[in-house]
Amino acid sequence: MKNSMLIFDSGVGGLSILQEVARLMPDITLDYLMDSEFFPYGIREDQELIQRIVTFCKAAVEQRQPSVLILACNTASTLALPALREILSIPVVGVVPAIRVAGERSLSLKDDGPATIGLLATPATVNRPYTQDLIEQFAPHCEVQ
Repeated sequence: MKNSMLIFDSGVGGLSILQEVARLMPDITLDYLMDSEFFPYGIREDQELIQRIVTFCKAAVEQRQPSVLILACNTASTLALPALREILSIPVVGVVPAIRVAGERSLSLKDDGPATIGLLATPATVNRPYTQDLIEQFAPHCEVQ
Protein backbone atom coordinates (compact mmCIF):
# COMPACT_ATOMS: atom_id res chain seq x y z
CA MET A 1 0.00 0.00 0.00
CA LYS A 2 1.24 3.43 -0.87
CA ASN A 3 0.40 6.88 0.44
CA SER A 4 -2.42 7.42 -2.02
CA MET A 5 -6.15 7.75 -2.39
CA LEU A 6 -8.46 6.43 -5.04
CA ILE A 7 -11.50 8.62 -5.68
CA PHE A 8 -14.44 7.03 -7.47
CA ASP A 9 -17.50 8.59 -9.11
CA SER A 10 -19.86 7.65 -11.90
CA GLY A 11 -18.96 10.89 -13.70
CA VAL A 12 -17.00 14.09 -13.17
CA GLY A 13 -18.78 15.38 -10.05
CA GLY A 14 -16.16 13.82 -7.80
CA LEU A 15 -13.46 16.00 -9.31
CA SER A 16 -14.47 18.69 -6.81
CA ILE A 17 -13.63 16.25 -4.00
CA LEU A 18 -10.35 15.36 -5.68
CA GLN A 19 -9.51 19.06 -5.92
CA GLU A 20 -10.21 19.64 -2.22
CA VAL A 21 -8.23 16.57 -1.13
CA ALA A 22 -5.32 17.75 -3.31
CA ARG A 23 -5.49 21.18 -1.70
CA LEU A 24 -5.54 19.77 1.84
CA MET A 25 -3.03 16.96 1.23
CA PRO A 26 -0.64 18.13 -1.49
CA ASP A 27 1.85 15.30 -0.89
CA ILE A 28 -0.56 12.42 -1.44
CA THR A 29 -0.93 10.60 -4.74
CA LEU A 30 -4.48 10.80 -6.09
CA ASP A 31 -6.10 8.57 -8.67
CA TYR A 32 -9.54 9.29 -10.12
CA LEU A 33 -11.75 6.45 -11.27
CA MET A 34 -14.81 7.30 -13.34
CA ASP A 35 -17.37 4.82 -14.63
CA SER A 36 -18.43 6.76 -17.72
CA GLU A 37 -19.60 3.59 -19.47
CA PHE A 38 -22.44 3.11 -16.96
CA PHE A 39 -23.27 6.83 -16.51
CA PRO A 40 -25.80 7.98 -15.39
CA TYR A 41 -26.23 5.73 -12.37
CA GLY A 42 -29.63 7.17 -11.46
CA ILE A 43 -31.41 5.19 -14.19
CA ARG A 44 -29.91 1.78 -13.32
CA GLU A 45 -31.29 -0.99 -11.12
CA ASP A 46 -29.84 -1.10 -7.59
CA GLN A 47 -28.56 -4.70 -7.70
CA GLU A 48 -26.92 -4.11 -11.07
CA LEU A 49 -25.19 -1.03 -9.67
CA ILE A 50 -24.03 -2.70 -6.47
CA GLN A 51 -22.41 -5.51 -8.44
CA ARG A 52 -20.85 -3.08 -10.92
CA ILE A 53 -19.51 -0.67 -8.28
CA VAL A 54 -18.07 -3.42 -6.09
CA THR A 55 -16.40 -5.19 -9.03
CA PHE A 56 -15.10 -1.95 -10.53
CA CYS A 57 -13.72 -0.54 -7.26
CA LYS A 58 -12.25 -3.85 -6.08
CA ALA A 59 -10.30 -4.25 -9.33
CA ALA A 60 -9.05 -0.67 -9.17
CA VAL A 61 -7.95 -1.05 -5.54
CA GLU A 62 -6.07 -4.24 -6.42
CA GLN A 63 -4.35 -2.52 -9.33
CA ARG A 64 -3.57 0.90 -7.77
CA GLN A 65 -3.06 -0.22 -4.13
CA PRO A 66 -4.36 2.99 -2.50
CA SER A 67 -4.45 3.49 1.25
CA VAL A 68 -8.02 4.88 1.11
CA LEU A 69 -10.99 4.62 -1.29
CA ILE A 70 -13.36 7.58 -1.45
CA LEU A 71 -16.76 7.02 -3.04
CA ALA A 72 -17.44 10.55 -4.29
CA CYS A 73 -20.88 9.55 -5.52
CA ASN A 74 -24.16 9.64 -3.60
CA THR A 75 -25.54 6.69 -5.55
CA ALA A 76 -22.47 4.52 -5.05
CA SER A 77 -22.27 5.44 -1.37
CA THR A 78 -25.92 4.79 -0.58
CA LEU A 79 -25.76 1.43 -2.35
CA ALA A 80 -22.31 -0.12 -2.16
CA LEU A 81 -20.56 1.37 0.88
CA PRO A 82 -21.31 -1.56 3.24
CA ALA A 83 -20.32 -4.17 0.64
CA LEU A 84 -17.04 -2.44 -0.16
CA ARG A 85 -16.18 -2.00 3.51
CA GLU A 86 -16.78 -5.71 3.98
CA ILE A 87 -14.49 -6.91 1.17
CA LEU A 88 -11.70 -4.30 1.17
CA SER A 89 -8.93 -4.11 3.77
CA ILE A 90 -8.57 -0.33 3.40
CA PRO A 91 -10.83 2.44 4.73
CA VAL A 92 -13.74 3.27 2.42
CA VAL A 93 -15.19 6.76 2.83
CA GLY A 94 -18.60 7.53 1.39
CA VAL A 95 -20.23 10.74 0.31
CA VAL A 96 -23.92 10.83 1.14
CA PRO A 97 -26.52 13.59 1.08
CA ALA A 98 -25.69 16.14 3.81
CA ILE A 99 -28.95 15.62 5.65
CA ARG A 100 -27.24 15.54 9.05
CA VAL A 101 -25.56 18.92 8.59
CA ALA A 102 -28.66 20.49 7.09
CA GLY A 103 -30.82 19.14 9.91
CA GLU A 104 -28.43 20.42 12.58
CA ARG A 105 -28.38 23.87 11.01
CA SER A 106 -32.16 23.92 10.73
CA LEU A 107 -32.91 23.30 14.40
CA SER A 108 -34.75 26.56 14.90
CA LEU A 109 -38.22 26.10 13.48
CA LYS A 110 -39.90 28.84 11.53
CA ASP A 111 -43.02 30.32 13.15
CA ASP A 112 -45.16 29.14 10.27
CA GLY A 113 -43.96 25.53 10.12
CA PRO A 114 -40.92 23.29 9.77
CA ALA A 115 -37.63 24.36 8.24
CA THR A 116 -37.17 23.32 4.62
CA ILE A 117 -34.18 21.46 3.22
CA GLY A 118 -33.62 21.15 -0.53
CA LEU A 119 -31.97 17.89 -1.57
CA LEU A 120 -30.31 17.73 -4.98
CA ALA A 121 -29.82 14.12 -5.99
CA THR A 122 -31.07 11.60 -8.49
CA PRO A 123 -34.62 10.33 -7.89
CA ALA A 124 -33.14 6.92 -7.08
CA THR A 125 -30.86 8.35 -4.37
CA VAL A 126 -33.64 10.47 -2.90
CA ASN A 127 -35.98 7.46 -2.66
CA ARG A 128 -33.48 4.94 -1.27
CA PRO A 129 -34.00 3.64 2.27
CA TYR A 130 -30.51 4.92 3.16
CA THR A 131 -31.53 8.52 2.40
CA GLN A 132 -34.90 8.12 4.11
CA ASP A 133 -33.12 6.81 7.21
CA LEU A 134 -30.86 9.89 7.21
CA ILE A 135 -33.92 12.15 7.05
CA GLU A 136 -35.69 10.30 9.87
CA GLN A 137 -32.59 10.26 12.06
CA PHE A 138 -31.18 13.75 11.50
CA ALA A 139 -33.97 15.95 10.09
CA PRO A 140 -37.33 14.77 11.38
CA HIS A 141 -38.17 18.40 12.18
CA CYS A 142 -37.64 19.49 8.57
CA GLU A 143 -39.54 19.30 5.34
CA VAL A 144 -37.14 17.77 2.83
CA GLN A 145 -37.81 18.55 -0.81
